[in-house]
This record gives sequence, C-alpha cells and structure tokens, in this order.
Amino acid sequence: MTLWKSYQALSSNYKLVFGAGMVVWGVVGLTMTDTIEEKLGLTPSEEDLKRLPKIQVIDRSAGPTVPPFLQSRNDKQ
Repeated sequence: MTLWKSYQALSSNYKLVFGAGMVVWGVVGLTMTDTIEEKLGLTPSEEDLKRLPKIQVIDRSAGPTVPPFLQSRNDKQ
C-alpha cells in the first residue's frame, strides 16, 4: 500500500489532527531554529559570511534595463 493510499484510508478527523500537527511542527521549527543553532554553536562566523556570494539588487521600477555584462554586446548591434 502506498503512502498516499494509507493517508486516504485515514478518517477525516485523524487527517485533520495530522495536518494540524504538521503545521505546529513547521511553526515550532521556524521559530526555534535560531535558538537551537545558537545553543549548538552552529551560527556562521564573520569569515563564513564573507565567503557568501555577493547579491546585486537591480531596480526594475524604471523599466527594463540591460545588465552590465550585456551592455557592450548590446551597443554593437
């Protein structure tokens, strides 16, 4: 019997309890992750943060623009 078939065979009340339990598990995980990471010493150091890739934010409110790496190719056309 597949997992989906097993789930379908459950009563509707149990499905509701199961779904609510999954939501509670997710909320607890999202709220407690930072605290648990700090207690276990898993927070990133300044050196780790420096090694992350740089993210470039492009303002799109002025309309479509040509990315810098394509400007020279676009000028030649």
